[in-house]
Amino acid sequence: MSKIIRSEVVTKYIENVQPEYKKMLVHMRKLVLDNVPEVVEVISYGMPLYKYNGKMSVGFAAFKKHCSFIIGGSEGSKILAKELESFKGTKAIIHFTPDHQIPDSVLRKLIKIRLKEIDEGKVWKQSKKTKKK
Repeated sequence: MSKIIRSEVVTKYIENVQPEYKKMLVHMRKLVLDNVPEVVEVISYGMPLYKYNGKMSVGFAAFKKHCSFIIGGSEGSKILAKELESFKGTKAIIHFTPDHQIPDSVLRKLIKIRLKEIDEGKVWKQSKKTKKK
């Protein structure tokens, strides 16, 4: 059975975001917790991130005009470029809003790709500030 270590700090983070983002982030949190085995929730860089095998896997954050799904330099945004072409962001971060959410099927694929990368020894990379075309 998978062990999940939840963080009350993440719960408080979600409680304190703008009302229009809460439902989205609660759903995203559940999706991550359901799809990352042996997950540990942490707050790092001021946002919820999820550790898998001791490594940062994915995370999310809320900002004034959008939310972000963080994949930490994963090849996922490149592999799923067609499915993500309508979203702004970088190689490491995908921006979304309540009106333009990342489909669950795409989130699951991104998570799966990131976990495979961790299993293969690929580490979290700092994002360059360049936007996707």
